[in-house]
Amino acid sequence: MPPDELNHWVMAEVENAEARVVYRLRTTKPPIADIGSYATGISIRWNYEGGDSGMPPSDVNAQQLVFEAAIEELTSYNGYSFLMLVSTGMDFKEWLFYAKDRGEFMSRLNSALGRHPNYPLKTEFYDDAEWKIWNDIVGIIGRERN
Repeated sequence: MPPDELNHWVMAEVENAEARVVYRLRTTKPPIADIGSYATGISIRWNYEGGDSGMPPSDVNAQQLVFEAAIEELTSYNGYSFLMLVSTGMDFKEWLFYAKDRGEFMSRLNSALGRHPNYPLKTEFYDDAEWKIWNDIVGIIGRERN
C-alpha cells in the first residue's frame, strides 16, 4: 500500500429530513496501470434495525467491525479488488468494491469468512467498467461538502 493511501479517503455525512448517512469514501481511483480491468462493481449490504436514527445498534456495529477486520485483505492493492466506499445509515451498511473477477472475489471473501458466523449479507454484482456507481456517489459527496 502506498504511504499516502489514507490521503485518498474522506469521511462525510449527508443528512436530510428523512435520513442520515455516513460515508467513508475513497476520493480517487487507485493509481495502478490496469485499473480498467477492475470492471465489476460488488455491493455487500448488511441490513439491520436502526430505529429512529437508522444507524446500527452497538451490538450490530461491533459485529460489522469484526466483519471488516476479516475482509481486510480484499480492500486494497491485492491484485484483484479495491474497497471504494462504505456507507452506513437508513438501516443498512454497504461496502462497495471493484474487482477484476467476481468468482475470485467471492472465493476469497468466503475463505476470509470461513470461521465466522453467517452474517446477514446480500451481495450484488454490477458490470461497471466506467465506475459509474462510485463516481455518482463521489459527485454527491462533493456537492454536499461545498
